[in-house]
Amino acid sequence: MKEIAIIGAGLTGLAFVNFMKGSKAKFFLFESKKINSENNKFYGRHIVLSNSSKEILIKMGLWEEIKKDAAKIKNIHVSRMGAFGSTLLNSEDEEVDSLGYQIDLGTLYNIFLRNALTLDNIEFIDDFKVEDVLPGNKCKIVSKDFDESIPNAFDSIIFSGGQLDSLYKKFFGEKVYKDYNQTAFVCEILFDKQPSNTAYERFTDMGIIALLPRKESWTFIYSINNIYLENLQGNSKKLTKDFIQKDIGYRCGNIKEISNEVFIPLSLEYYEQFSERNLCLLGDAAHKLHPIAGQSYNLTLRDTLVLSELFKKHEFNNFNLIFKKFLIERDKDIKSTIQFTDNMATQLSDLDFIKSKLIGLSLFLMDTNKKIKLNSIRYITGAKPLDSNLTNL
Repeated sequence: MKEIAIIGAGLTGLAFVNFMKGSKAKFFLFESKKINSENNKFYGRHIVLSNSSKEILIKMGLWEEIKKDAAKIKNIHVSRMGAFGSTLLNSEDEEVDSLGYQIDLGTLYNIFLRNALTLDNIEFIDDFKVEDVLPGNKCKIVSKDFDESIPNAFDSIIFSGGQLDSLYKKFFGEKVYKDYNQTAFVCEILFDKQPSNTAYERFTDMGIIALLPRKESWTFIYSINNIYLENLQGNSKKLTKDFIQKDIGYRCGNIKEISNEVFIPLSLEYYEQFSERNLCLLGDAAHKLHPIAGQSYNLTLRDTLVLSELFKKHEFNNFNLIFKKFLIERDKDIKSTIQFTDNMATQLSDLDFIKSKLIGLSLFLMDTNKKIKLNSIRYITGAKPLDSNLTNL
């Protein structure tokens, strides 16, 4: 039986091994921290799953459990602050149940973890620091934490964590990096009205706002240009609340409370070459995107599906061939998603007067042109993925 190491037992690694039930290989998941389902590091952070991700999770056999904790987003209202024109994208136009599903990452992590713990061919090795990886026909992991019960040589190694760059950058060439000079201000907002099933995206002079409904509250993301960052950093709760209320208006009601504030520097990072012989990058290890289009983890789930199917198709023989095919089959979808997200993040931030008017006009035209609206919805939801391997989803 082939033995495969996955370095990083986060959402990417767990999603991947959940496809490996009953496969002809043994998987070892290495995690530097103690794995704790009761108090995992993802609680409080949220993500929106697309319809293509929903279909992948159905295939994984976990959607019925996941959907109980997911808040549906049936409409997306897009507008430009202070400009004429807006549009409403809705699920009915594409005849889908929802445009997306927002869920707490901690809840999603626990569902993945509980299921993975039941699989006979998966072994977790936590509280274990990987210090180096040595390539070869049998890849070796270097660590001071080894004992006799833990293997150190594997037929293949998959890197599934974006924080592991120092381990794998020597194998995959130069990483593409772009600093957007933006920071995401993320928080939870409680209004005096119950959340609806409509999400809001709004372009302002300072950046781009996303307001996404949860079960009882809202996720607020302000991708703000760094020159305006002082408007949010270091302010009192009241000043921050007043500032946000002014920029989002009163569609969702009056803000009662803001909590769980965090500032995240925004950049684009990806490897064009994410496979090398029997080594491979997966998910955030291969690509980290701007959050404007909510595509990062949805792209990761598509990665995990394609790689898992290639493993099964080739019965874990010839990892060099498997990873080369993975690189080829994922290339178009990854590059298209990166380009789409990068263009949005670059062109729709820091709008001048002319751009502002053009955005307003574009939103007006989108609202009056059903074909443009449908194409926008299909891209957002993943209902018509660019990757030919996923057209059946």
